[in-house]
Amino acid sequence: MTTLFDPPVQTPNDSCGWHGRPLPAPTAPTSVTNIPEPDGEVHAVVTVRVMLSRDALAYLVREGIAYEDTSPDTWSVPFIRWTVEMQLSLAGGFTPERDVHLLFRDLDCPDGRPSVQAAYRAVDRAYPYYASTVIVSGPGSDTRVDCMVCDWSQRGEDGPVMALGLEHSEQVHQHRQ
Repeated sequence: MTTLFDPPVQTPNDSCGWHGRPLPAPTAPTSVTNIPEPDGEVHAVVTVRVMLSRDALAYLVREGIAYEDTSPDTWSVPFIRWTVEMQLSLAGGFTPERDVHLLFRDLDCPDGRPSVQAAYRAVDRAYPYYASTVIVSGPGSDTRVDCMVCDWSQRGEDGPVMALGLEHSEQVHQHRQ
C-alpha cells in the first residue's frame, strides 16, 4: 500500500531520515459489507481506513467494471466509491497495489485501453485529492503528526497517531469531503 513517507534516506552514519507528506482527507464509507452469512449474528461493524494510490483505485474500479454493463463514465460518485470499497473488501488490502501492473498491461491492448482510461476518469471524479491539515513524519513508534493550521501535535505508533491526526483535522478544522 502507499505509505505516507518518502523512502528512508541513508546518511553516512546509517541512520534513516524521514520526510513527511500531507495525509489525504479520508472519504466516509458508503455502506456496510456483509462478510458473515446474512442470517448470522453480527457482533460489530468495523471501519478500516486504507491508503491507496491512484493506480490502485483505478485497478479496483476496473475490477468492478466486470460486474456492470455500463462504463464508469456513467457511474455516480457514490457508486464509484461503493465499487472501490466492495472490490477492496473482496480483494484484501494488498491486492490492488500488488496487481496494478495488470492495469498497465491492458493499456497496450486496443480493447483494454478505453476501460482503463474510464477507470482513471472515475477515480478522479470520486476521489479528488483533498489534503487534510496534518503532516505525518517519522517511522513506526516514533511517528509524529503535526497540524499545519494550529499548534496541535502528537507522537506515537504510526497507525493510531495518524487516526488522531485525521480526527483532529476533521473535527477541529471541519475539513470534510
